[in-house]
Amino acid sequence: MAETRKSLQSEISANYRWWQHVATDLLLAGAVVAFALSRIEGLTAADLTTIPLAFLVANLGEYLLHRFPMHRPMPPREIYRRHTLCHHVFFTQDRMGMDSLRDLRWILFPAYSVPGLVLIMIPVAATVGALATANAGWLCLVVTACYYLMYEFLHTAYHLSPEGFIGRQRAIAYLRTLHQDHHDPRLMGSWNFNITFPIWDIIIGTWYRRGAGAAATPR
Repeated sequence: MAETRKSLQSEISANYRWWQHVATDLLLAGAVVAFALSRIEGLTAADLTTIPLAFLVANLGEYLLHRFPMHRPMPPREIYRRHTLCHHVFFTQDRMGMDSLRDLRWILFPAYSVPGLVLIMIPVAATVGALATANAGWLCLVVTACYYLMYEFLHTAYHLSPEGFIGRQRAIAYLRTLHQDHHDPRLMGSWNFNITFPIWDIIIGTWYRRGAGAAATPR
């Protein structure tokens, strides 16, 4: 039997507290940022170039994760189930808003995602630290943790009421249209995989804009 919004809401545990979910994300990611910043010494202008480069890499990571594991039934399949089979069923192009904040269960990544992300990033940051400077390695962790929080905030914003204070902001409203089009079943497998800023969608050619005459399939 196909999942519906009502059935997915019934899957949310009675013990689920949306504010605990949000607080856990903030505390874990914040702890990573605080620790990494505490390890930085003698920061130079050259070290700071790590920030935009790490941002671009994080944006690419978001793109690849969303385009492939989140939309293709490949290992780990739970990512595909949670996103394509649950999130895209719960939030349709015509019904993007939450009924209550408990619905954050189907928007936010599980709380264990932050430790998992850190485990993935540690060897990356260590490699950057060895090839460049220790400060550059620590900044990679800072950017990754901050990017994660930005992703969660923006994704949540797209599923808030467009009439609310956050939803009315021009940048949020524009980015929401990109994400809303991605929730069209005809488009979700091919277009608008960047949930934050469509940098790699533009570069790779998967940026769908309403009225722009996009082809049926991307480059």
